[in-house]
Amino acid sequence: MSAYARRTLNQRQRQKQIQSALEKDQHTIIQMNANEFIDFVVNVNRLKGMSRIQTIESISQNLKKEKVISDAWEQHKGS
Repeated sequence: MSAYARRTLNQRQRQKQIQSALEKDQHTIIQMNANEFIDFVVNVNRLKGMSRIQTIESISQNLKKEKVISDAWEQHKGS
């Protein structure tokens, strides 16, 4: 199994664990890194009918509004 496939599999398993924890108990505290959080937001917004591009633009607007845009966000946004 390639490193990319292994990483993708791990990410999907992590997302399923997060989703399961949220479904079982709304009071569970979940620790996510920045990439997991952004992926989670994108997935939630997809379920609401927004495209990935719409979600990213929405996040960008909120970050600009709060004046907290970082180089890390710009890199993630481009990927």
